Amino acid sequence: MSAIVERALRKELGEMTNRDEFARTLGYADWDALMAASEEVAVEGDISWYVSRLPDGRWAAWDDAEIALDRVSIHATREEAVAYQYDGWTASHEEEAETERVRWLAERPD
Repeated sequence: MSAIVERALRKELGEMTNRDEFARTLGYADWDALMAASEEVAVEGDISWYVSRLPDGRWAAWDDAEIALDRVSIHATREEAVAYQYDGWTASHEEEAETERVRWLAERPD
């Protein structure tokens, strides 16, 4: 196996393991189960912003720019999680018009 292919495989497997670990920490069996419980609320280039209903009934707000627990915000309701994401999204894109690259997908909070 070439060194390039081997590095690519190791990187892919490492990312998969990290994603599964991230999902397990949030209470899911794996990444696929977390994604099934998640709603994409915004897109920013190749980054998606999510809200996810956790197994304990609370909601997590997070994005996939960096899969890390210190980038997750926990909320009591879906509305609070969506509002948290919207506030961050609008602060990040105040001067930028919505396009295919930058768009809000969920209902806008009041």
